[in-house]
Amino acid sequence: MKVQSIVFWCGLALALAAANVLMHKRGNETAGSLIGIMGMTPYLWTARALGVAGLLMAILALGRNLMQSPARFKTFLVFLPVAVILDLSLISVPIERIHYVQYGVLTWLAYKGIGKPLPAAIFAFVVNILDEAYQYWVLYAEPRHIYFDWNDIVLNLVGILIVLLFFLPEPEGPRRVPAKPMVAAVILWTVTAVLVVAVLNPDRYLVRDDPYSVATGAHIARAGSFWITSNINTNYHVMNTLEGLASLGVMVILMVGYHRRP
Repeated sequence: MKVQSIVFWCGLALALAAANVLMHKRGNETAGSLIGIMGMTPYLWTARALGVAGLLMAILALGRNLMQSPARFKTFLVFLPVAVILDLSLISVPIERIHYVQYGVLTWLAYKGIGKPLPAAIFAFVVNILDEAYQYWVLYAEPRHIYFDWNDIVLNLVGILIVLLFFLPEPEGPRRVPAKPMVAAVILWTVTAVLVVAVLNPDRYLVRDDPYSVATGAHIARAGSFWITSNINTNYHVMNTLEGLASLGVMVILMVGYHRRP
């Protein structure tokens, strides 16, 4: 790969990463302006229609890749129900599906610059963590944000995985996923996450107002409930630290294990 090409694609990836982090508030303000112009109901249906159109385009783009690779097709059959469950459980408004586009494109640009799928995905994942940390401790520190949004981090990772697993080149070498080491790593990570949360109780720092017991203009919740009902009548769950750490750790372990070849 020519140096000029590497610099160009890496520059685009870094620019998009910076835009994702620094322009988040401006994006929310723009969405709010569109609601004011269009009205809530047309805005929501437009967002849903764009989501459906994006899904159809992704399916069409995926078709050839899946048909040419039986291994990818099997991965897709496992990945799809997990992604759908996360999508339906963690999204409060349809426009949040923009996360898939933002971090999917970032992964692709990083791959064009780096030239290797897994490092590109890891780069996008690090930006994902920095994005949410910046929102919580800087961008929305005043007025105080309700909670550190593990939901967004998981959704961003789903977007990264869509591109990594189904659009970037497959790993070279024999197709033997290291199942036993991956299972051991998942168990070890889960136990570690449970112990860390039990000892440190990080939610006392990461949840400023309990979204399940505090009713605000955006949430209508009952104490102790698993689901939150938004003001547009969608139901969604807000991950706590244990759920977020466990989910992210398992997904990253599976991602790395799948893309490493013995």
